[in-house]
Amino acid sequence: MKGYVINLDRSHDRWEIFQRRAAEAGLVFERFAAFDGAALDEELYALWGGRTRRWGPLTKTELATFLSHRGVWQKVAEGEDRWAFVVEDDVIFTKDSANVLSSVSWLPGDVHLIKVETMFTRVELSADVIGQNGAYKLRYLKNN
Repeated sequence: MKGYVINLDRSHDRWEIFQRRAAEAGLVFERFAAFDGAALDEELYALWGGRTRRWGPLTKTELATFLSHRGVWQKVAEGEDRWAFVVEDDVIFTKDSANVLSSVSWLPGDVHLIKVETMFTRVELSADVIGQNGAYKLRYLKNN
């Protein structure tokens, strides 16, 4: 599976650390230059910044993060790969990340986006397993 990493042009140290971690995990990623909240164009912020979440409008940093992910998703959608793995440069890989990401055969055809992360916040998942790769089980994330 093709991998993309979102990284700010000014974050050379994070890029180097990420490359080392990815290599140790046996993974290769293409770098995607992140939008920088500190340098976000005022017109772009005016266009998107009014979008709100439950607790208020997006900050420039939040908007830049969203736009960075959106940019990668657009690149994937316009490309030839059916699947891609998108991470930010502070990701921590498990020892078997390469095994999980080496095949897409376990991913269901009707799924368009898979969230692979933890914020150490409890979430509600469906009981049904819709895909499995070894000990990793794919379930629907329930919407509150």
